[in-house]
Amino acid sequence: MKTIPKLEYDLVDHCNLGCNFCIHNAQLKPKGELNLSVVEDELKSLFNKFRVEKICLKGGEPLIHSNIIEAILTINKNLPSYTELSIATNGIRLATMSSLFFTIIKHLNIHLTISEYGIDVDYDKIYTKLDGLGISYCKEKKVIFYDFLDKDGKQNPHQSFNECRERQFYPLYRDKRFYLCCFVYDVPFMNNHLGIKVESNSVSIDEDEETIMKYLYNPCSTCRFCAAYQKPHDWEKS
Repeated sequence: MKTIPKLEYDLVDHCNLGCNFCIHNAQLKPKGELNLSVVEDELKSLFNKFRVEKICLKGGEPLIHSNIIEAILTINKNLPSYTELSIATNGIRLATMSSLFFTIIKHLNIHLTISEYGIDVDYDKIYTKLDGLGISYCKEKKVIFYDFLDKDGKQNPHQSFNECRERQFYPLYRDKRFYLCCFVYDVPFMNNHLGIKVESNSVSIDEDEETIMKYLYNPCSTCRFCAAYQKPHDWEKS
């Protein structure tokens, strides 16, 4: 069984913030969330074929899933003992999440990665609470976003791929398919919303292991449409 170091798994596509130049393009996606039976089926297919060391729940904003507690419990039930689970969040919902949520996060040793924006959220109060509960977390201020899109596809795909990995963007697993990163997964939404023709390719979990691993460690056709970190912008709402 081959090992995949880290995967992103998106419980929802949309978000409760709406950042301009969102790398997940959440502002372009319809509201929707994964059914828990789908989550269980997808993870069983994944873990039957690969050893995955880390899974990060993302979105959109994962904490806006209408049944986030049951979703976490469902994921944990299907998670091998060696797989670490984390949640990436903008922190907005953390101010109002139930005590049960925090009890489960603590009990299951789930790490929180909190993106801190210039919005009306008392992050210090949230961190004080997490510290008091002994919950593992890290925080990072988001002051710069990047316009990744090169609609003409003139980028060096190998350079884009290497910069993507250097900055900790990692493959996404969704709908029983692997995508090199969330940018690749977002292509149909971008093409539909912006009227462009960015190329995209992904690979099914049903492919043989060698085909999947080759895909995960090499640039795909979307990489030449990724301008990486060449066009920075101050963070703002879309």
